[in-house]
Amino acid sequence: MHGFLDWMQEHFMPVAAKIGNQKHLVAIRDGFIAIMPITMVGSISVLLNVFVRDLPNSWWGDGNSFTAMMDPLIKVNGSVYFGSITILALAFAFSLGYHLAKAYDVNPIAGGVIAFSAVVTCMNQSAVFDLVLEQVDPSNVSALQALGVDAIAKEDTVSLAVTQWGYLGSAYTGATGLFTALIGGLVSSKIYIKLMQANITIKMPENVPPAVSHSFAAIIPGCIAIYVFAIITQCCVAWGGMYPNELIQKWLQAPLMGLSQNMFSAILVSFLVQVLWFFGLHGSNILDPFVLGVYTPALLEDLAYFEQHRTTQGMPYIWTQGSFPAYSQMGGAGVTLGLLIAIFVFSKRKDVREVAKLSA
Repeated sequence: MHGFLDWMQEHFMPVAAKIGNQKHLVAIRDGFIAIMPITMVGSISVLLNVFVRDLPNSWWGDGNSFTAMMDPLIKVNGSVYFGSITILALAFAFSLGYHLAKAYDVNPIAGGVIAFSAVVTCMNQSAVFDLVLEQVDPSNVSALQALGVDAIAKEDTVSLAVTQWGYLGSAYTGATGLFTALIGGLVSSKIYIKLMQANITIKMPENVPPAVSHSFAAIIPGCIAIYVFAIITQCCVAWGGMYPNELIQKWLQAPLMGLSQNMFSAILVSFLVQVLWFFGLHGSNILDPFVLGVYTPALLEDLAYFEQHRTTQGMPYIWTQGSFPAYSQMGGAGVTLGLLIAIFVFSKRKDVREVAKLSA
């Protein structure tokens, strides 16, 4: 046993410590933590609507008087959700760029802005909508088509395929866009950082205010980083027929999210957290870049599914970020809630009980 512990201390723990202090992984972790306020407010808005809309509708039927009375609050919660969960990827891109630039001691605000812009550059800029033509008989579709109108008959309605430019859908800006925000934010920020460190910047006179000087210094690195992503986007569309966000979702995000749902993955994550804590390292912090990157999008997609369908039936993911504190780390890693209860019930030592009070 001592030989195994010595081997772990010599070989495993230095690697784990380096991972825990790696700048890029720390920036990912801190980027996720920084967007916690809007994640929570979006979750609260969904929860409130459960009590003022979903449950009353299931109890008393749609259109009941209580739900009608709560309609202003329901709309407020909808606006909160739209301003939080549906723009989460964009917020994370800025947060990640900010923390990574800060880790390398360059202008963090510029790093966040550049990462945000680079991620938006990767997104599809247009969307196609079906515009229903009222009071148009389906028998007239052929005549409209002969005039060059892109009209389609669907049952008793006639619709037009309308393209709108400048559209950002929640598939890009919300939880499903987090992987693109992570990759785009990391790469664009790294380009910006490297160019700043190489002094490829516009240098202003010393008497120029620092805010102006810092902004001008970021122009060249920012332009290069954003143009790199614009070129990548054009290559993906021209050669692959898909935008980077769609390619990442199909070939990277979906497989990783699928692997995260088997029992082995959940047990492995919980086990590694405890092993790291056993040797005195903050297991949760070390693994957070990996755990948050996979299980947080799962949590948010479930939240979006519930907001849209108002039911837990058919949710895409079973094991999410909230599952770990709920089922395997209650009160903290090692299920310390049980330890606190045991201390309060059985311990007579004053110092131990004081620590337990603070922990509780």
